[in-house]
Amino acid sequence: MYNLVLVIHCLLAVTIVIVVLVQSGKGGGLGAGFGGGGANTLFGSSGGGNFFTKLTMCLAAGFMVTSLGLTMMKTHSLKTSIFDQTGGGTPVAPSAAPVATPANSAITPAAPIVNPKANEAPAKK
Repeated sequence: MYNLVLVIHCLLAVTIVIVVLVQSGKGGGLGAGFGGGGANTLFGSSGGGNFFTKLTMCLAAGFMVTSLGLTMMKTHSLKTSIFDQTGGGTPVAPSAAPVATPANSAITPAAPIVNPKANEAPAKK
């Protein structure tokens, strides 16, 4: 069911992009051939502005419904929340793990870096 709604959601997104690009703007745009100005167009001399506006609104409403549906389906599939993971919201005490000290540590500290030229006087020119 989730995959079906996801496919419909993607198809609606692609269709919205196409419908918005076909709509005619102030300068005619891509919609000029589909009802922009002449009498020999697909939607007649009145143009397809009203049709494309209603189609865009319907597609946008379907996109929002599928978005909410996908969110609800994914939320219901989750069995735990963040509060369940920490014991119902109560603070968790840190574990009593031994602290690594240099005596029992496997990592030895690095030797200090000594600059042998630090004590020399600056060279005269």
